[in-house]
Amino acid sequence: DSRGDRGRLPRRRDRRRCCVSAPTALTERVLITGGTRGFGWALARRMQSTGALVAVCGRSVEAVAAANAHGLTGIVADVEDPGDRRRLIETAADHLGGLTLLVNNAATQTGIRFDADTSAQASLREIRVDLEAPLALTALARPHLEEQSCAGVAFITSTLGFAPKQSAPAYCAAKAGL
Repeated sequence: DSRGDRGRLPRRRDRRRCCVSAPTALTERVLITGGTRGFGWALARRMQSTGALVAVCGRSVEAVAAANAHGLTGIVADVEDPGDRRRLIETAADHLGGLTLLVNNAATQTGIRFDADTSAQASLREIRVDLEAPLALTALARPHLEEQSCAGVAFITSTLGFAPKQSAPAYCAAKAGL
């Protein structure tokens, strides 16, 4: 057991060395949010091709079914919903036999005009999905990740976090926050 006699994980420096010396250990059991299309889908398929066990989530039943048909573990979940977040982490860890890597990829971007009545609600939704959800999912996944000798978390951001565009202020702020 890597925890030794005191029940603690190795020091952070020692754990990092483990991941660098055995990078495949980091990508053995992976959960990718927003992994049913776009960048998340491509990443899931690539990791699967290297032998990783990969779970993906999405809001669409059809997209999740397609992921399952390709040998991925597809889970219907909306990362905006706290209950779905908990269920997602527990289901993925159960189906994969643990977690070694959480990839926070799910995001939403809505064109916002602040002179419209709906802009405040749209902005808050983007903050919940693009910033709050990755932080909450990471906290929920932490106990599962800490069980591993080599584990990690990735946050997929955007250059819009550094060079924002006027029509997506909440998205850009959330990506900068990550």
